Amino acid sequence: MMLIPRHCGTTWIKITVPGHLIHTAWSEVGRNAINKARVVLDAIHEWIPDYCRRNRVGDFEPRVNVSAIEGGWPWRGARTPDNCTIYLDVRTLPDVLPVTAFDEVRDMINAVVRANKQLEGTKTEIFLSAPGTSIPNDHELVESIVSAHTNQLGKPPAMGIETWYSDAAHMNRYGIPTVNYGSAGRIRTGGGGFSTHQGEHVHIGDMLDIVRVYIEVVMNLCGVVD
Repeated sequence: MMLIPRHCGTTWIKITVPGHLIHTAWSEVGRNAINKARVVLDAIHEWIPDYCRRNRVGDFEPRVNVSAIEGGWPWRGARTPDNCTIYLDVRTLPDVLPVTAFDEVRDMINAVVRANKQLEGTKTEIFLSAPGTSIPNDHELVESIVSAHTNQLGKPPAMGIETWYSDAAHMNRYGIPTVNYGSAGRIRTGGGGFSTHQGEHVHIGDMLDIVRVYIEVVMNLCGVVD
C-alpha cells in the first residue's frame, strides 16, 4: 500500500581474475585464481559501504550484492582453476546511469591490480545494465493515486524509493507513465493463517482496499464523473 514513483537501476558486473591451470603437485598458492580473487573480494567489501554512503538520499541507500563466484571444477580437484570470476549487482539511484557504477567499480579494481602485480590481467566487464526510473511527485498519475488513496483509506499513502527493479523503468522510457503501487504480500505485511513455506499470499482486506483505490484512480484519469 506504499506508492513508489521511483526505484533504483541495476548494473551487473563481471570481474575475471586470471589463474594458472596446473596439477596440484606443482601448484603455488599465490598463483591460484581463487586465492587471488580473495584480494579482489576484500577490496570490493571495503568499497561497498563507501559507495552506499555516498549515494544516500535521506535515509535511503542503494545496495551492492556479491551475487556469484565461479572458479575451478569440483570433479577436477587435482587442478588449479585457470580463472575465478566474481559477479556483482550494483544498484544505482534513479537518475544515475549504470555506466557510472561500472566505471567506479572498474577504477577501483584497476587500482587494486596496480597495487598487486599478481592480479595483472584481471578484467572488469558489464554483464547487464538497466537504468532506474522516476516520475515527479506532482505528476498527474501520482497525484491521482494520492487523492484516491486518501479518499478511500482516510490518509495519504506513504511514498518512497526502492532498491528493487521493475518494468516501470521500461514503461516510463517508452512514454507510458508508470509507478509501483499495490498490496504487499502477507510475508511483508505480517499476519497469521499461512506458513511462509507455502509461498506468498495477500490479505483479502488489502486486495479489497487496493481495488477501491484503483477504481477511483481509473475514473479520475479517464474523466468519469461519479
